[in-house]
Amino acid sequence: MFTRNPTTRSGHDYKLGRLRSPCRDCFNSRERVERNREKTNVRARARYAADPSRLKAQVQRWAAANPEKVQAHTKLQWAVESGRLNRKPCEICGSEQSEAHHHDYTKPLDVYWLCTRHHRQLEHGLICLIR
Repeated sequence: MFTRNPTTRSGHDYKLGRLRSPCRDCFNSRERVERNREKTNVRARARYAADPSRLKAQVQRWAAANPEKVQAHTKLQWAVESGRLNRKPCEICGSEQSEAHHHDYTKPLDVYWLCTRHHRQLEHGLICLIR
């Protein structure tokens, strides 16, 4: 079951991946993100085109600062590629284009499968997962 993050002002629930009724603040927030997404992508592409080594250095800094996350991602990738673990559809909307979300990096094969949209919402605290 998926429920609204209790720290936010609105109290609507996500049940079986369907939003009961979004509050005005959540609706406006989602609309704002969607409107600005293309501008953000254009700026990011321009920064990368100007200096491609910048991204590589940023990834290396992140990997050095987060070795447990790198190890969990590597173990999960190996398990999926070797067939020990099957990629599942998004647990909220059922989309086949899913990615793994680690709730606990000490358990690298215990993941939630979410589409990019719901993974982003989870990371930003717009939804929370309850098992």
